[in-house]
Amino acid sequence: MNRTQIILSVTLILQIVLIFATRTHEAETAGLGEPRSLFPALEKAEPARIEISSKEGESLTLTRKNDAWSIDQAGGYPADGTKVKKLLDDLRGLKVRNPVVTSSRYHEALEVTDETARARVKVWHDPTKDPAIDLLLGKSSGSRATDVRLDGKDDVWEIEGITPYDVRPNANAWIDTKLVDVSADTVTAIRIENTNGSFAIAKEGETWKVTEPEVSSSLVLSEQKVDTFVRSVVNLSIADPIGAVDEGAQGF
Repeated sequence: MNRTQIILSVTLILQIVLIFATRTHEAETAGLGEPRSLFPALEKAEPARIEISSKEGESLTLTRKNDAWSIDQAGGYPADGTKVKKLLDDLRGLKVRNPVVTSSRYHEALEVTDETARARVKVWHDPTKDPAIDLLLGKSSGSRATDVRLDGKDDVWEIEGITPYDVRPNANAWIDTKLVDVSADTVTAIRIENTNGSFAIAKEGETWKVTEPEVSSSLVLSEQKVDTFVRSVVNLSIADPIGAVDEGAQGF
């Protein structure tokens, strides 16, 4: 370890000690305080736009139209309304008492600066105006405790109920990824069709037989291979949406 690394390590340790001491001092002098909502305005409004971004520079925008949410980066592919509602409910449920630190000198160490924040969530009630919420999520100091800061403010709060993992800017985290919702045990026939023709099989008792095209009745299909194929079809899921839903063009 060279001299520069030693100095940086010592500086980091001193910052951590200082933050701990500051937290302890403020807790002792200010008391716990009464819990209050971090976003009271969100309790009475229905957001129109949500932007999620990560430290790595990835971003995702959710837009509401006619009470339905869609993903801008996926060409307007529908977002799972249940997942978006959970995020908004989690934000509405955030309660704080007293800030853990009140000086910007600790922001970098707690990873709540523009450059170091692990995740960032912006919420608009009116997309033509500034965001109503601009929350930077930093370090986690417990299993569900995360240091957060509101953009433009020095106070850093420790909250529970939402972590950077909960606000990933990945499209597949905000959609219903299940493409087919059928139980494999209920499937009794399969038909495959393409430009080269068609192929179909049907289950008779516990045996699968080819019904199209005509084949010898002595042909025996592997029950294990058919079962594997059936389960792969009924478990089809979406990796990443790349465009809006068009059932006519896409064949679904």
